[in-house]
Amino acid sequence: MKVSFDFDGCLSEEFVQQIASAMVSAHHDVWVITARCETSYLQDIIDICAEIGINPYQIITTEGAFKVEKYFKNNFDLHFDDNWTEVFIINERGGKAILVNPDYEEVFREIQI
Repeated sequence: MKVSFDFDGCLSEEFVQQIASAMVSAHHDVWVITARCETSYLQDIIDICAEIGINPYQIITTEGAFKVEKYFKNNFDLHFDDNWTEVFIINERGGKAILVNPDYEEVFREIQI
């Protein structure tokens, strides 16, 4: 299975790193999709990826855009994210995304709009 993880608020969390590490150990194709820019500081992502066993070439940046285009363009089977909107858009378009470590106040605000 080809799986992607958001970084900030998601793969940056230890319990999500354990999930990603287990997926790498099970020989899934594990990637990172981050809204950061390619020119941003990425060393923290690279360091955690090295600990987990994710190749640094498997880090995709979206330059601040939603991750849905990168998700479908790269044929991912599953995406983990802490942003409710990202998860909603991917699922709405027929993909599979899981909400982790959510900010429930943010989710509630977005639902109310």
